[in-house]
Amino acid sequence: MQRCLVLIDGQHYPPVVERALSALASDGYQIVGAVFLGGTEKTDRPPDLSVPVVVGDPEQALADTIDALAPDVVIDLSDEPVLDHRKRFALISLALARNVRYQGAGYRFDPPTFPRLTDIPAVAVSGTGKRTGKTAVAIELARYWRDTGLKLAIVTMGRGGPALPTVLRAGEFTASIEGLAELSALGMHAASDYVEDAVFAGVDTIGTFRCGAGISGETDIHNFAAGVSAAELLGPERMIFEGSGTALPPAEAQAHVLVMPVDIDPGYLDGYLGPFRVKQATAVVIVDPDQQSVGRVGRLRQVLSDLNPDMKVLSAGYELEPSLPVEGRRVLAVTTAPEFAQDHLTSDLSRLGASSVEVIHSLSDRTRLGDDLAAAATTDLILVEVKAAAVDLVLPWASSRGIEAGLIHNRVAVAGGTGELARVVDRRLGDNLVDLA
Repeated sequence: MQRCLVLIDGQHYPPVVERALSALASDGYQIVGAVFLGGTEKTDRPPDLSVPVVVGDPEQALADTIDALAPDVVIDLSDEPVLDHRKRFALISLALARNVRYQGAGYRFDPPTFPRLTDIPAVAVSGTGKRTGKTAVAIELARYWRDTGLKLAIVTMGRGGPALPTVLRAGEFTASIEGLAELSALGMHAASDYVEDAVFAGVDTIGTFRCGAGISGETDIHNFAAGVSAAELLGPERMIFEGSGTALPPAEAQAHVLVMPVDIDPGYLDGYLGPFRVKQATAVVIVDPDQQSVGRVGRLRQVLSDLNPDMKVLSAGYELEPSLPVEGRRVLAVTTAPEFAQDHLTSDLSRLGASSVEVIHSLSDRTRLGDDLAAAATTDLILVEVKAAAVDLVLPWASSRGIEAGLIHNRVAVAGGTGELARVVDRRLGDNLVDLA
């Protein structure tokens, strides 16, 4: 028999609510209590029911009651105007964050499942969407811990990931576009995140695939578990589980880093199931490419701290890392970055000594990319991000013209240093290591 907590309001007559409770009991639910959400049209006070009724701020009352009564499911018997869709999603997020199912008339939300796949301490790095900077954050953490002497493995998943988990050992190939082409010739998706991690983090990486993602970040078609098993064979002391798009890594982790762009709509954080993601986070990294959006970062900080006051919120910018020297060279940078980032990219490459810089922003648009390459000015060095189009289009274009090609990495520069983020994660891992014993 499932333990059930119901949500009720004063828009319904108490006798109607009591009939609903009887119907739920007939369906096999054990009703352990009710949370009164407000509304006084049909009653001027919380109703006297056959189960205990908790009154208070709806979110706090629901959180406290879940913690006290440990229900298996929350059943919503409320309606407009007491509970509109925005308020309802806030309650859904709260229940899911406590691993409790939430359902009502015609809908049901199950908490994502995060099975324990390993006893090795793990940190999950996920994003609010595609190209948020989560791979760059995973690389930065891996570099930091690698330099402290920790042996690491990164397990990634992607929409272009391999059918069987693919292992790339640290230092197995150089950070070059030719190296990517070699992988592609072997039948590998040379632009998967696991390749980028291996190239720039210098640690063991494992690539897996996933298809689809629900609005809570769950994906159920993947081979991530097999990837974690492959990682265990490498003997790491710590693992980084890297999400894909909005999909969360489908495995239990003891710490969670959420990465988001500075231009994210705050409504995606405090609306829909955004609060669920934020409540899971140990730390949030707001990526502001040129670190000029101070006001927007401040507003996001406020939204985030209101949702989860216990987590650390950090801001970060990007610093370009080319795989080849640029000093004195005419550089063509090919990137997925939006056009508003052009000044920042140009400034970084000029600071490194490039004599001239041209930027193409269409690496994620193959049709436009071909036209942009054809219209590019004369150059003697092309720098490109680790993307499929780099191997398929940019490298052949450069080779046919005798132009040297290299890679660029958008390194995340965390305000206060990477150590600030790493220490937050280390503390959470330390707090949770007892649970792994």
